[in-house]
Amino acid sequence: MVGSAAVKSKLKDWDDFDLQVYTRTKPEWESHYEILNDSGKHHLVSAYYLQLDPTSNPETTAMEQKDVRVLLGTKESLRHIRVDRPRRIEPLPHELKRFEARHEVFFNILVDIFFILNRYEARGRPSATKPRIARDGLRTICRHFHQFYGVEWPISKKEKWKTVLKNTVSLLQKRGYQDECQNREFVRAAISLMGS
Repeated sequence: MVGSAAVKSKLKDWDDFDLQVYTRTKPEWESHYEILNDSGKHHLVSAYYLQLDPTSNPETTAMEQKDVRVLLGTKESLRHIRVDRPRRIEPLPHELKRFEARHEVFFNILVDIFFILNRYEARGRPSATKPRIARDGLRTICRHFHQFYGVEWPISKKEKWKTVLKNTVSLLQKRGYQDECQNREFVRAAISLMGS
């Protein structure tokens, strides 16, 4: 487990778990997302699958990294793993290349953004840098989903993010978006949560 959830002793509403899962052979899936409801608290689990490189011998291993919590693994395997994480949030480009081919990846990012925005609002920090960048990313992804379905919809920067998201979720529901996805159960649950 990586990131802030890895070092927390108690999880709060809208926290997310970022997991990196290493396999000996090439993983079948790139990622898996799931929403957990814990007594009314919402948590997002995102797992990324990577192939273990037994030739890698990093100076600092996952076992020694402070923002990494090893949940399972042998010492032999873990000595070949270092988790590299960006230290700052990067804005999404306004034009998302290959959106149609990778729409489900962008949907996952949209859900991640939804959790970020709710988390920062719940903690009274909606004007911090991360939620500002997240709101811009949300507008970009929502605009691309409208284009994906051939719907022209100019989004004003003044429009509230919840309104932008509500309109997009409504479009996804009407078009049966979950039927175009591999992880249908997650997409269905995320659309239901984001639309409520």
